[in-house]
Amino acid sequence: MMERRTFIKLGSSICASGALGLPQLICAEETSVTQQAMSIGDKTRLTPNALSSIGIEYPVQLMSPPSGKDVLVTMPPRVVRGYNTRIYIHFELQDYIAVYDELGGLIDKVVNADFAHGIKDFAVDEELALIYVLLRGESLVRVINFQGEVLDQIGEFGIELAEQLNGPSSLTLDANKRLHVLCTGSNMVKVYADTGAYLFAYRASFARKPRRMRSIDGFEVITITTGDRQQRKWLFTLQGKPVN
Repeated sequence: MMERRTFIKLGSSICASGALGLPQLICAEETSVTQQAMSIGDKTRLTPNALSSIGIEYPVQLMSPPSGKDVLVTMPPRVVRGYNTRIYIHFELQDYIAVYDELGGLIDKVVNADFAHGIKDFAVDEELALIYVLLRGESLVRVINFQGEVLDQIGEFGIELAEQLNGPSSLTLDANKRLHVLCTGSNMVKVYADTGAYLFAYRASFARKPRRMRSIDGFEVITITTGDRQQRKWLFTLQGKPVN
């Protein structure tokens, strides 16, 4: 397959793209999300509507399929997060996380060859210039600097120890620089200190039946979405306790 990178300017909407001890596990009953809570401005994941008015350059690759006829394919955004005045985007099949200003201007690229294999999610610590990355096929979190160098890792695959991760799929960094990692395998959120030390776990539950968690977000207040269509939202404090 021949591959060539170029860019296309778009202004329309983007593609949307059991072993823990009981004292360590915090369960929460479902909470109703009020309009006031939803307007906290505490979320870092950007929706297509939020980006529709910003002109962002989307990478385009020239693909050579088995049919032999080259096709230009636009690479859709896979993960989009906003911090302060910057927007961080990972596009499908690309080996970088692109950094934009609030007007859609490209500022920088954080390049790492492994990014091309697929990023499930990432969170950014702008103060320390660090990115916490979940790659497809891995059950750990890579700690990467803005030069694309891997400095450390958090967690490892397993189901026997509290600090181990089973199917990590989404993460967020809170105001205390603690990392919340949502694991779909265990249906729990594992929380780690900025040193990488495991702290505690929590999850969303309702009528003794845990809800299947899909994604996590938040800085001062943690928001977890559940359900196949991510239609329900749960609010938690930074200590993993439900917001009433």
